Amino acid sequence: DSLTSVFNRRAFYKLFSQDIAEARRNGSALSLVVFDIDGFKQINDSYGHSFGDMILKQVTAQFRKLLREEDKIFRLGGDEFAVIMKTDKKEAHTAIQRIVKEISNARNVRVTLSGGIVEINPYKTSGVDDVMRKADKTLYVAKESGKNQILFHENEKSQEDKSGEFPSDR
Repeated sequence: DSLTSVFNRRAFYKLFSQDIAEARRNGSALSLVVFDIDGFKQINDSYGHSFGDMILKQVTAQFRKLLREEDKIFRLGGDEFAVIMKTDKKEAHTAIQRIVKEISNARNVRVTLSGGIVEINPYKTSGVDDVMRKADKTLYVAKESGKNQILFHENEKSQEDKSGEFPSDR
């Protein structure tokens, strides 16, 4: 992406397929996080597009700084991003929550993110479109239920990790 210097949408589709194939070979965990900036249109309208561009650059810089080398961040378009993480949903959630906290505390204008996490079973996935549909659906549930939160997708419904535990752990 020319603005943020992270991978773009085209790279996302190519690298997603490669990561699925690698996870099948290695039997490793893989998670997809899709997120966007809450109220980004209002930021652009209030402070101007140059300021909005600066926010996009700062958000992606923070992700690049705090993600592991094997994790990949993509700008899908506008203020929508995806992260492919070579880990399970618990570790992905912990890492993303840490990054979201850093971002919301990092500047004068408060920036918050909403997103959805999907843990990918590389042997059962029907492809990138199915995983993206689940992640997007979870992102919209996060938006509709108050924003500024990262939810995870499980069994065709999105649930929030409010207690530090995932429902499957109880």
